[in-house]
Amino acid sequence: DQTTDSACLAINAIILTSKEALAKEEGIESVISLFKTSSNSDIVFGAVYALGTILDDNALSEVVVPFKNDIILSIAHKIESGSLDTKRAGGYLLSLLLSNGKNYEKIEMVGGISCILNLASMSDNECQEYGAFCLAELAKNDALKVDLVRKYEAVPSLVTIMSGECTANESKRYAAMALLSIAEDYETHLALGEAGAIGALLSMSAEGELQYRVSKTSARVAHSLR
Repeated sequence: DQTTDSACLAINAIILTSKEALAKEEGIESVISLFKTSSNSDIVFGAVYALGTILDDNALSEVVVPFKNDIILSIAHKIESGSLDTKRAGGYLLSLLLSNGKNYEKIEMVGGISCILNLASMSDNECQEYGAFCLAELAKNDALKVDLVRKYEAVPSLVTIMSGECTANESKRYAAMALLSIAEDYETHLALGEAGAIGALLSMSAEGELQYRVSKTSARVAHSLR
């Protein structure tokens, strides 16, 4: 309705001028309420974008972290059903939630990994990049490496990103980092080999440390598959 539209516009205006004021006056709860209850695509996008903007500010990130499970669940649902703009803003928000290393378990618990895989499989470069980044962050968690392979079947999606002719270089780099992290667990090597992950890694243009990791990991996986 008009009142909600006005509230969303006001919150975005405040964010552009004073994110600190919004955080200190408990305005974040109002933003969360907007995206949890509204079915208006413009309002949902505005609220999700607003949360991402706040979380991206290092000085304010601790105000909104940790997110509660129901909030992360709502984010995942809004990304799945939302407009392309909402998917992009939601992917950005999820990447921020994962980059602080505190929300792995919560995101998995509410089904967020499936949402991330859907983002990574999209043809939209921005959504795909956020999805690949999130998978790279998730793969750093030792407890998730095997599950990403067996439960979520993430490897084929990562190989597809690596092999895509139109895939952005950043998405390929994040996908490579995810595969390299997954490969640290020997239980994943057979699945990596069957999915063509090693070939995809070796075919990418890598330099420096990433090239070293690709060479070392490829040799280790190949050795374990003999």
